[in-house]
Amino acid sequence: RQYLEVSTDDEEFSRYLRFRLSVIGLRLGRTDLIESNPANLPSADVVNAAVGWGVVEILRHGGLLKEAVEYAYELWRHHPDSLDAHKAVIASFGIPGGPEPCLATPETVDPGAAVQLELVNTSERVWYVIENGPAPSLASGEISSEQALAKQLIGKKKGDQFELEGTDFRGTVIEIADKHVYRLQDCLSNMHKRFPVEAGITPYKLRDLPDGQLDIGPLLRMAEERAEHEASVEQEYKKRQMPLHVYAKVLGGSAFDAVLQRAQSTG
Repeated sequence: RQYLEVSTDDEEFSRYLRFRLSVIGLRLGRTDLIESNPANLPSADVVNAAVGWGVVEILRHGGLLKEAVEYAYELWRHHPDSLDAHKAVIASFGIPGGPEPCLATPETVDPGAAVQLELVNTSERVWYVIENGPAPSLASGEISSEQALAKQLIGKKKGDQFELEGTDFRGTVIEIADKHVYRLQDCLSNMHKRFPVEAGITPYKLRDLPDGQLDIGPLLRMAEERAEHEASVEQEYKKRQMPLHVYAKVLGGSAFDAVLQRAQSTG
């Protein structure tokens, strides 16, 4: 902390120190040590995915819910092959029933939206993100708003037809979503396929309710069971003062996960 007060020569290093200081603050329940300005934390385009995941948790802990989601999204764009980046995206939205970022569902295809298309003749459905950030990656399903397909799609609504002039690429707009929400769904649906050994999760398909909404009841029950388990481990930790690495192992996560859990339970 003294270094931060006297030196600002290396901005990225200073941001990393603020990140480390914030992690300590989370562990000790010292809110005065936790950085509340996203601009003073490591940038998503320079950190490794593990540190970026930690930044996401710090932002959420500070109530910066939308900033956490935006940070995790950019982190994933720079580390699409990282399990930690996938976990960061999922963590950025919190748990079912908890505080959620305010993200509007777009009614039309616009830059910053994700769109699902059903192609004629094949009935194949594909997703594209009309990426309004830098350097869209086609490998990640991103296209620039300046590309021919994006120009054909922008302004269209669910159910509208599209056709790419001079090609047989045509079909129907099936779904439109905020790009952050789409990336969350993508990570939840495909993490176990991309990381079958490391992820340690089982995909869960939600059913629709009669009113068309997703039935999140099973997720809520899973969250409640997880919360009960964490509360039980927390009580044992307080009674026995078990080492942090043991606490983390019982929870089924890393030492960093344990630090965050302790911070959430005390703050």
